[in-house]
Amino acid sequence: MRDQGWINVFIAIALVGVVALGSMVRWDARDLRNWWCAERYKNDCLDNMKRIGTACEMYATDNAGRYPTSLGQLVPRHLDRLPLCPAADSDIYSRTYHSCSNPDAYTVTCKGGFHRYAGVPDELDYCRPVGLIEH
Repeated sequence: MRDQGWINVFIAIALVGVVALGSMVRWDARDLRNWWCAERYKNDCLDNMKRIGTACEMYATDNAGRYPTSLGQLVPRHLDRLPLCPAADSDIYSRTYHSCSNPDAYTVTCKGGFHRYAGVPDELDYCRPVGLIEH
């Protein structure tokens, strides 16, 4: 009879351990899902900025090497529509687009910390002639 008391204590400790382990696994899965979504959004955002960059290059080819002064000039000839940042679900790019003519260059930025879960602290820049800059 005395041994059965120890068995009940052992079973109770095992059950507490299983519940604790289950909650930790669920937390790790949730973190992994948040990271995966953030990473996917970041990659989609980078693809959008590269598409905008390609459209800017096509615009420059048609306009004596000059880049557009606003992204609205790319629609509808070079882009069907302006892309949305998937993390912000809005057109961040038009508000942060900048071009200059001496030398000819442009910068497209996704600013606002929308990609922090993917390890990007504040913003993503895509500019000519450098390419992608994360800071």
